[in-house]
Amino acid sequence: MSDDARSPEEPAAQGEAEAGETIYLGPSGAAVKGEPPLATQPAGSDTRVDPTGSDELARGSVVNRFVILDVVGRGGMGVVYAAYDPELDRKIALKLVRPNRPGAGEGQLLREAQAIARLSHPNVVAVYDVGTHLHQVFLAMELVEGRSLGRWLAETPRSVREILDVFIAAGRGLAAAHAAGVVHRDFKPDNVLIGHDGRVRVADFGVARRFESPGEEPPERPDLPEEARSARSTMAAAEATRWGVAVGTVPYMAPEQLRRGTADARSDQFAFCIALFEALYGERPFAGQGAFDLALAMESGELRTPNPAVRRVPAWVRLVLARGLAFDPAARFPSMDELLAALSRDPAAARRRLWGIAAAVAVLLVAGLGLRELALRRARVCAGGEAKVAELWNPERKAAVHTAFRATGLPFAEGTWTGVERALDRYAEGWAGMHREACEATRVRGEQSEALLDRRMFCLDQRLRDAGALIDLFSHADGAVVEKSVAASADLPALASCADLSALNARVPPPTDPKVRQAVRKIGQEVAVARASAAAGRYAVGLDPARRAAAAAEKIAYPPLRAEALVVRGGLEERTEDFAAARATLHDAWWIAEEGADDEQRRRRPSR
Repeated sequence: MSDDARSPEEPAAQGEAEAGETIYLGPSGAAVKGEPPLATQPAGSDTRVDPTGSDELARGSVVNRFVILDVVGRGGMGVVYAAYDPELDRKIALKLVRPNRPGAGEGQLLREAQAIARLSHPNVVAVYDVGTHLHQVFLAMELVEGRSLGRWLAETPRSVREILDVFIAAGRGLAAAHAAGVVHRDFKPDNVLIGHDGRVRVADFGVARRFESPGEEPPERPDLPEEARSARSTMAAAEATRWGVAVGTVPYMAPEQLRRGTADARSDQFAFCIALFEALYGERPFAGQGAFDLALAMESGELRTPNPAVRRVPAWVRLVLARGLAFDPAARFPSMDELLAALSRDPAAARRRLWGIAAAVAVLLVAGLGLRELALRRARVCAGGEAKVAELWNPERKAAVHTAFRATGLPFAEGTWTGVERALDRYAEGWAGMHREACEATRVRGEQSEALLDRRMFCLDQRLRDAGALIDLFSHADGAVVEKSVAASADLPALASCADLSALNARVPPPTDPKVRQAVRKIGQEVAVARASAAAGRYAVGLDPARRAAAAAEKIAYPPLRAEALVVRGGLEERTEDFAAARATLHDAWWIAEEGADDEQRRRRPSR
């Protein structure tokens, strides 16, 4: 496995504890780190699997339908293999969970694995299948190519904004898990993956459990001596009276986990804030080397004083983290969603906008009538881009998409809508800005010919067409569309290609005949509908408009349109497993793109 590729469950070295480290009650009543020996595990634990992992499966072994390829990770809760799924022809990560959690037999572990498998969210590693193999529960999961959040942080200095954006995305994954009744219990930087596609995913739900309510407690141990239950330290007393083991990684555990081994959604919130504090300030918020010292530091409520040499973090961020790190779970945010909302509100941003407006006004006043006349000329000559994009993306269309997302009833629909709205807002703003800039380059500054302006505007019209088709699809979204909506929004054709003047000049120019141009626009709309269907995973639905567009484009003397239609059709044929047709279609598309000097279509493949 390469250094920058990692399975969803690969453990990383820890300073104070290893991934999945446990704390159990020794014979003397003291808390002990590590796995309890088999003899100390509660009755009913399955001891047929060697907890040292020495019985790892050999390459070529078969679990259910999955063929073992290699070991890619080991942890306290099990072993992770790279495996091959012959049914779907793809590599996966396969985790075998050791049945050594006290009180959790094979049946309970399977039920909890099934709860995890029901999670479907862009920011959670996908679980494809669960089952049992020789008294072990297995999870077949997405194999993510990328690196952990811990490694991402270590690669290069990151800004506060970059760190917050990545953690907020991971937090959405945790919020989706909580909405599905699953608590992670081991959130930390090494259990968050950032794929090569830039998407953030929460991984390693191997120690997760279902929960019914925030106050759910395990049974007490009445068989312990009285002196153990009345020890001087709150931590020692809690360790003595709880049963079983505390699963997780000690430096990231909430105090209720350290003391009783229990966790709910607010415990995940606490671990999230520890990890974010560490990422921003370069050290964890509480001093202490072990569970006992950490619990005392948490109870005191004193956070470490930040070192300004590491990174200057706004004071409002520290206030948000302090609430999430409250010793009393009731004093924390009611949910991950509310914590993420607090991290997304930058009170300084509004002040900066006001200062920016004031500065702009001052510049105009100082510059005098010359700049004012130029601004008025620009406004008169190049107005219209904002209004054009607003026809497709306005409050009414936003409300329609938002309503469609909520109507699916998916627990992550609200968070996904927020991400889609942000992506489409950026696209609309970028489109309007490029429309204005292209116009001003010709009509105001005189730097660009009318012919080149026509090519740029034609390109921008195509981009707006694609965005409109995707918005129409989102307005009638079902659950499958919502799942792919963030990726589909991010995969809209890049606006930057409409500013690549050399590439635009090299291409066959847009038709000048009004009738031909109108036909090109009409066929292009069919192409956009097909591309939107492909981006949303509706491959069979997209084939009809793709075929109609390709057939109609063949009659138009404009090679770039025909190449574009064939690329989309070929991609959909490939995704519907008509591989012979796809090969022939994409071969034709390449040659037609070559004829039209269309570099964009020569490079481009439809969204998967």
